[in-house]
Order: sequence, then structure tokens, then C-alpha cells
Amino acid sequence: MGEAEENTAHWDHFWQQGEAACCDDRASPGHAAAVDSIWTSLFESAPAGTTVLDLCTGNGSVLAIAGRGGNVSGLGIDSARTSPKLGQDFGFLRASATALPLADESYDVVTSQFGIEYTPIEASMAEVARVLRPSGQSVFVVHAAAGVTATAARRQLDDLDELRDEQQPFLAAREALEKVVMLERAGAPPTPAARADAEAAYGRVYAGLEWLAAEWQARAAGKVFRNTGELLQHTFQHRQAFPLPVLLDKVDETEASVGFHRDRLGALVAAARDQARMAELVELATRVGLVDAEFEPIYVDGQMLAWRFTARCPAEERMGERL
Repeated sequence: MGEAEENTAHWDHFWQQGEAACCDDRASPGHAAAVDSIWTSLFESAPAGTTVLDLCTGNGSVLAIAGRGGNVSGLGIDSARTSPKLGQDFGFLRASATALPLADESYDVVTSQFGIEYTPIEASMAEVARVLRPSGQSVFVVHAAAGVTATAARRQLDDLDELRDEQQPFLAAREALEKVVMLERAGAPPTPAARADAEAAYGRVYAGLEWLAAEWQARAAGKVFRNTGELLQHTFQHRQAFPLPVLLDKVDETEASVGFHRDRLGALVAAARDQARMAELVELATRVGLVDAEFEPIYVDGQMLAWRFTARCPAEERMGERL
């Protein structure tokens, strides 16, 4: 979900690849286990019949943990086109966290894992306060600006900007495909000038592929570099088997995938919160009527990963104090 939950294309692309969560073992060994332990502890202590609402649920990783003990049921909500595989006690609804189509005081627990910080937070927090039952609690895991995930995202963004703006492999690939394929499929022998032009374009592409092959292991965005090089090389190697428009579409698809990845990283960096912005979150929770709002850092192997934020809805006798 984007900051205003309007442009979800990069999240649609991410979740439709089958990703379980924004933080997983492939991207950050050990980090997923640290985050999962927060939810395991929360749901293991939940009384039977507890209902949970997971905001910005993605493919439902939090609800998957909630369902392990059998004490919890609930709903996942996301504005993106996700593909959650949820148990029978859990449902999914595509909706905005800023305008939940849910009744007041309808959930015991509201959770979010690397999600609510991407939304317009004032409206989302007001909705959290509205749907929580008296004495209910909210628990959020929030990206930290100084955390390893956001730091890695900034490094990847630098790499992707260099790939896209300086190396321009997709522009070179489209130009070369048009010239080489048209030359190869022409009915008449090419002129020396046309052959030289095509060979030069072809050479620029393979110079770019060699650069990607030489660079990917040393780059923060190495996986993207490697995949880009492999896909472009495969397209050229199999150009005889497909019409030119199909080949060009494959280049466009590869470029779009890189763009979605870059947009997601940019959104992560923008959403990640420092200590001052977490303090603002506490103040906001208080303004919308929640109590005992607090946050603490999550560390893994001495490295900061994220923030854990908690707040409660007042008990029944204090409900009149809520805004």
C-alpha cells in the first residue's frame, strides 16, 4: 500500500509473487523469526474467542501465526491485491485502513506488521481506536529509519538508480532488438551501414550484460542486477523464436518489475520512522482515545530491526473519555 493508499501497483506486484511478508528469511536471515516471536507471544496468551484485525495484512503472515493456537479468529485487510492463504477462522477484505468497513468496537486486537506506517497514519489510527473493543489492544511492528531493513533499502535504491539512469539497459535492449531482429528477418541483404549500426547496438547491450555480471555480487541490489541480466540475455538468445513485439514486451516487463521493486523500496524508506516520529505516534494514539501507548526497539544480533508499538483501548468505564 502506498502512503495515501492510492497507488498500490508496486505492492500488487510484490504480493502476487507469493511473498509471505516484507521481512523474510531470504532477505534478512533471523529477522523473520524475531518478528514472528512477537506475534507468537501475543496470540499464545490470548483468551479463547479473541478476535484479531490485521491491517495491511499482505499475504496474511500475522494471521497465519494467530491461527496456530486455535484460540483466535479474525480478519485481514489490505488495499493491495494480495493472495492470502488463511485458515477457516480468518477472512480477507480488500479495503483501506483509513476507512474500515467494520462496526465500532468489533475487535479485541488490532495488529499490523510493516504496514500501518505506509498509510495516512492519523486516519488509520482513528480507525484503530474506533474498532477496538473496551480493553482491547493494538500491536504494530513498524519500520525503523535506523534499522537494517531501511538501511539496506537505501543502499538498494542507490544501485537501482545507477542501473536505470546511468546504465540504461532496457533502452539499449529495445534499440538493439529492433535493429538486430529487423536486420536478421529482412528479405534482402543489409547494407554495410545497417549491419554496422545493428552490431553497435548489439555490442552496447552485451557490454551492459557484462557490467551486470561483474557487479551483481558486490551490490546491495545484486539479486535485481543478476535477474535483469539473465532475463535480458535470455530474451536475446531466444529472439529467433518470437515476434519482435513479444520480445519488446519482455523487455518492458523486466523494466516494470525493476520499477515496482524500486517504488516499494522508496515507500519503505519514506515510511520508516525515527524515534521522534514514533513519539508522534504515541501522541496521536493518545489524541484518538487510546491509552498506555508506548514503543520500544527490536534488536537482532545487536542490530536494530524495527519498532514495537503498543496501545490499549480504555476499559468500559473510561469510554466516555475517548474522542
